[in-house]
Amino acid sequence: DYYTDAATYAENQAQVYADGRYEWESVWHGGMQRKLCGELALGYLRRNYTQLREHGCLPDGAYLDVFSVVELDECAHPMHRMTRRECLARRCECFDYVRSLGMVVSSEEPIDGMVSHLELVHHAPDFWGKMRGIAVPLFALVYHDSLFIPSYLGRGEGCPREHAGFLYALMQGNLPYLSLHADG
Repeated sequence: DYYTDAATYAENQAQVYADGRYEWESVWHGGMQRKLCGELALGYLRRNYTQLREHGCLPDGAYLDVFSVVELDECAHPMHRMTRRECLARRCECFDYVRSLGMVVSSEEPIDGMVSHLELVHHAPDFWGKMRGIAVPLFALVYHDSLFIPSYLGRGEGCPREHAGFLYALMQGNLPYLSLHADG
């Protein structure tokens, strides 16, 4: 998200599609936004964490929202062209930078090209929607020793509606998500 009312906003840093279009959104509370070209993300990440350290804020971890779940971008801006392969590399560089600061690295949902750059994710592909066949939790099974994946514990949360999420968490060896009002 690259907010147009930010003091550092510069249109020439926004992602540009091959046909010359910019994407406009106003989904989040920050207001109107475009997408920052991924070629430039590491510079902003370095700036932000340098400023945090200068103000005495030393977080233990960072959640780079949607870096590992949304499609890989391309950018056609002549000053910072980027392919999807380069986008993957830039996002991984951002994860690695966070790790170099001694922080736990997290993002939304894993894709295999990013697993070795993450410690944990918000969720993994699971049993949302209508299933056909037998669902196999590949990320939890294949990457079990290299990625922490939390599970919801309630009925129908991240599993078929009639099943208990707690059992899926046990079966997959996942961390449990607890509500703010957990009673047990």
